[in-house]
Amino acid sequence: MLTPGLGGSLPLYLFSDVLQKPFVNVPVANHDNNQHAPDENLQIANLWYAIDLYAQLLTMPGRGVS
Repeated sequence: MLTPGLGGSLPLYLFSDVLQKPFVNVPVANHDNNQHAPDENLQIANLWYAIDLYAQLLTMPGRGVS
């Protein structure tokens, strides 16, 4: 069974082509969120997980990207 990890399209070319910067896309939606449908949803647990995950990613020590 396949489950979508990311719905739709995003303007990621702005990072790669225009700004010449690498990017990482980290989707955090629940597998059954019915993206872009009348009953679209996000589970609160996934929201809290996403906040924690992004905070950890943005504060990781290491080399910066130039």
